[in-house]
Amino acid sequence: MMRYPYSPFCIITFLPVTSMPVYLGQLDALLQPYVRILTQDAIDIRIKRFWRYLDRTLPRRLYACQYWPCRYACHTERFLRADAELKQVAPNLTFIYDAEITPDDLLLEVAKNICECSKPHISNGPVNDKIFTKDHYGIVSCYNSLPLGGGGSTLVRLNLKAVAERSTSVDDFFSRTLPHYCRQQIAIINSRCEFLYEKSHFFENSFLVQEGLIDPERFAPMFGMYGLAEAVNLLCENAGLNAPLW
Repeated sequence: MMRYPYSPFCIITFLPVTSMPVYLGQLDALLQPYVRILTQDAIDIRIKRFWRYLDRTLPRRLYACQYWPCRYACHTERFLRADAELKQVAPNLTFIYDAEITPDDLLLEVAKNICECSKPHISNGPVNDKIFTKDHYGIVSCYNSLPLGGGGSTLVRLNLKAVAERSTSVDDFFSRTLPHYCRQQIAIINSRCEFLYEKSHFFENSFLVQEGLIDPERFAPMFGMYGLAEAVNLLCENAGLNAPLW
C-alpha cells in the first residue's frame, strides 16, 4: 500500500507489490478430498495448524479465502471454530450467503464468529453469481469481487473527506473539487496500468501467466472512495446545516 501525505488518494496495487496472488481459494472444496479418512478431532487440529502456518509464513496480511453455504457445511463450521479460537488477523475470510439455501443456524454461527474475531465477512452469493457465474469468482479484501484467474490491476481510492476540506462550499465540492480529483483519479489509474502492462511487462514475464494460473484479460483497474460520512459532516458544518446522524 502506498499512501501520499496530504493527498485525497490512497493507492493500493496488489500484484506489483507482492508479485503473487492474494486469493487462497474456496477452502471447503479444497479440504473435501482429504478428510474422508480423518476423525473430526484430527481435522480440527490440522485446520488450526494450517491457520497458524498462514499467519506466520506469508509475508503480507492482504490475502483471502472463502467458503460457500451448505456445499460442505461441516467444513464451514470447522473453519469457524478454528478462527474463533485463534482470533488471528489472517487469513481474511468471506462467507458466501444465499438466503435460499443457507440454514439459519449456520448464519447464526457466522454472526457469533463476527462478534468473536470480526470475521468472516458476508457476501451476497446470488448477486455475484449473476455477474461472474457460480464458483468463478473470489472475494478479496473484504468487499472486492474479482474473477478467478484475474484480479485488480490497481486500486485507487478517493478520500472524500480530503476533497471536502479543499472545497469552499457544497456547490464548490460538486462543481469543482470533486470533478477535479475524479479526473486525477482516472489519470493515476491510467498511469499505473500503463506501467504494469506496457513498461514493466509483468504479464509477459510472470510464470503465473505462462502456467495458466492467471489471465491478463481477466484483470481490470479498480476505483473506490471512502470518508463519505466525514465529508458530509464537514460540508454541512461549513454550510451551517445540521449534519445527519451516522
